[in-house]
Amino acid sequence: MAALHQVWEMRDPAQARDYGLALLQWCRVHGGRDEVTAARYWMRTATTAAVLIQFEEGRWPEPPQDPEVAKALYALMSLAHNSLSETWIDARAASDTLTRGGGG
Repeated sequence: MAALHQVWEMRDPAQARDYGLALLQWCRVHGGRDEVTAARYWMRTATTAAVLIQFEEGRWPEPPQDPEVAKALYALMSLAHNSLSETWIDARAASDTLTRGGGG
């Protein structure tokens, strides 16, 4: 399984409601993608959220070329900045990817 882990930090606490709605929309547009099994966010602090988008086995987190995703990203970026973005994959998938690529 692969997952995309992101941390978003709100710019202006006065816009907390809009920030929460933008995070929700960001997860909803990803959750509607065929290769996504789950898309959730958690508030780490009053101004910081963690997002985890999980992908089907064998699928890689690639940026979709979808106007709804771009719209949701723009809305979120207008309210917050992305301080962390990591791709996580399990050890077996990493080994398989390395082998297919000619390494290892």
